[in-house]
Amino acid sequence: MTPSEVMDATIHPIAPTVEAVQLPTPDAEGTDVAAQILRACDTLRRRISTRLTGQEGLFAGYDAMTSVTSNVVGQPVVVSAVAIEVRPALHRVHYVAFPLASPSTVLFSGRGATLTPEAPGIP
Repeated sequence: MTPSEVMDATIHPIAPTVEAVQLPTPDAEGTDVAAQILRACDTLRRRISTRLTGQEGLFAGYDAMTSVTSNVVGQPVVVSAVAIEVRPALHRVHYVAFPLASPSTVLFSGRGATLTPEAPGIP
């Protein structure tokens, strides 16, 4: 899924397993955008897990991650998350971060799993 497709999905919600957040605009003071992106991924992971299972679950880690260093000073950054695999005790989420003004510029892309062993079965 491309960043622009994710953006379209968040503008027109089609499923409870799509989430996005806009980060505060980085300034020239050295705001650590990478750390903000990772924190946002965890926030979105928790939201998706809660919607799917009623609990935040346990983050099992990233099985794929790509980070591109880019100067985004003064540009708002969007972080989006989409559930790509859902099973009763586990779900995988794909994350993408990109500048709001340039959705085709990927700053971060990752895929991670959340374990929910105590969750009731997912239909």
